[in-house]
Amino acid sequence: MTEVLHTFGIPGKQVAVINARPHGYFITHVEGKKPARLNGKSIGHEPVPLSPNDTIEVGDEKLLFLLK
Repeated sequence: MTEVLHTFGIPGKQVAVINARPHGYFITHVEGKKPARLNGKSIGHEPVPLSPNDTIEVGDEKLLFLLK
C-alpha cells in the first residue's frame, strides 16, 4: 500500500478505509449498515490501529494486513 488512504468495499453497501499515519496504520468504518470487522469484531467510525496479521472483513472481502 503506497497511498495515504486506501478504501475497501462497495459504496452504498459497506466501506472501510485504511489510513497511513506517521505512527502506524488505522482502519475506520465509513459507510454501510454492517460495520467492517477487524479480527472478528465490528469496528466503528473511530480509527482502530492495525497490527501485522490482523484479519479485515469488508463485505465479501477478507484481507490479511501485513507490513514489510
